[in-house]
Amino acid sequence: MKLAHSGHNHMTSILIASVLIVLLPYIHIGIVNLRIWVPTKPAINKDDCTCSCFDTIFKGSYENPGNNVGYKHIYFNATFNTFKIWGMTVVFIVLFYESVKYLINVYSTSKMSLHWLALYLVNVYPHYYSWWSFFSYWNDEYYGIFYHHMFFAATEIVSTALVVSMCDTAKEIKPWKLVTILVINVVHMVAAGLDQFIAHVILGHGQQFKRSRDVGLMIPDVFHIIVAGYVMRKLREQYNKDGRVLFSRKDYHFFLILSGAGLLSCLILRYY
Repeated sequence: MKLAHSGHNHMTSILIASVLIVLLPYIHIGIVNLRIWVPTKPAINKDDCTCSCFDTIFKGSYENPGNNVGYKHIYFNATFNTFKIWGMTVVFIVLFYESVKYLINVYSTSKMSLHWLALYLVNVYPHYYSWWSFFSYWNDEYYGIFYHHMFFAATEIVSTALVVSMCDTAKEIKPWKLVTILVINVVHMVAAGLDQFIAHVILGHGQQFKRSRDVGLMIPDVFHIIVAGYVMRKLREQYNKDGRVLFSRKDYHFFLILSGAGLLSCLILRYY
């Protein structure tokens, strides 16, 4: 019975992860871009277009580069940047699948924490946005904010990993995990505000799609701060009842230094 239950969880994880991975690009490109953002772009003529920038290496000897290469729904060149895009995509898919598998297992064998699960769900968009951004950076060979965005993407993964680890209510909540989530998302919120959010959203200088993007990226940070702050307050009350101290003064100083260092690193990378 245990083996059958494990097999059922495995199939459920594959199904849920596959559906989400398939739907996200369709929602992004097939609905948001095609129907909302740029609905007036003209259709292309498949009979007249050429793929003159296609090196045709993956087609072997069937085709050669030049203007005689016909229409392709998808084509890619055999370059190191293509390899980077492929490697990054595989890593993102594996991490996403493993997180879904873990959550399915928690749901079926333990008690799921709904507020941490909610944080996991609202962070799907920032992670997808990071994947698409790095796809575009390497594909377009544009690296103006590459390292700046890398800071956000890496710290988002750390934050989400901690969130996923606390979805199981049977596991004790570690104070350092709450602080790490708080620090990461406070740094994100302040850095994003100084970078684009205030100008695009508050002052209204950004285009509609930029305002929507910035709001979509800011909401998860705010939710993480609210939830982690609330859980930390409840945990402090429990520690006080037990006669324990949640954090010492040195700990608070360390947290402030860590936040400042994170914000400074983010700002430096913005202009690196």
